[in-house]
Order: sequence, then structure tokens, then C-alpha cells
Amino acid sequence: GGANINYRTEVLNNAPILCVQSHLGYTEMVALLLEFGANVDASSESGLTPLGYAAAAGFLSIVGTTLSYPADPGET
Repeated sequence: GGANINYRTEVLNNAPILCVQSHLGYTEMVALLLEFGANVDASSESGLTPLGYAAAAGFLSIVGTTLSYPADPGET
């Protein structure tokens, strides 16, 4: 057992928890989720990734944090 690090929520178009935390500006939680292996490329059903949510909300520290993790160039 254990928690699913890439859990899909029921908010923000079924966004993964990393997207939700990025959207809300919780910098430390975003860093913790990424440290434990959350998928930086995971997107909501509307196609926004954690980077997109953080940028749209103006959370530049989270933008920087997400950019420091390798993304899969094949992901859209």
C-alpha cells in the first residue's frame, strides 16, 4: 500500500495532485511531490501540466521548480 503520487483529483478537469498544488501555489508540496517521483509531464483532461498551472497563476518559484525536473519531450 501507500499513496499514489500521481493521484488524479476531481478538480481542475481531473488534474493530477501535482497540477492542483502548482495551481494553488504550494511550493514546498510541489517540491516534495517531485522529489518522490510525481510525473512532471502529467496533465489534466484540458491538457495543462503543472508548469502551465503554475505559470497561469503567476507562481514563478513553482515554474522554476518544475523546469528543474526533466520532462519527456514526447509528452504533450
